[in-house]
Amino acid sequence: PRADVYALGVMLYECLTDQWPFNAPEARLLLRKHLEEAPPLEPLRAEVGDRMVRLVAACLAKTPAERPADGAEFARALRAAARDDDAGDEADAARRAAGGGGSTLLVVSLLAAAAAVGALLLAMR
Repeated sequence: PRADVYALGVMLYECLTDQWPFNAPEARLLLRKHLEEAPPLEPLRAEVGDRMVRLVAACLAKTPAERPADGAEFARALRAAARDDDAGDEADAARRAAGGGGSTLLVVSLLAAAAAVGALLLAMR
């Protein structure tokens, strides 16, 4: 399940920033980045609140034990982070009013639903 949480973290990063957390010209170099490098968090900080940044960083942790345990835990943390983002400060509200970050809640809802369904399917095995 923690490998799946890593994959959810990659998708969440891409949905929130419109870029991949890692890029490389060759597959072996890309794999090395996934295994050894921390993702750049600056693109996230420009788009979302601190709690969402911390969640993405936790999902992309190199040590599986540092990630959310499963899809259900990820979904709970994602909903909480989205609530924090929605209750953000005036600067965040101004950014959203200017057109930035408007799809964050939709992305969060879709990923949370996918994680919850995945956790349910695993529990049914």
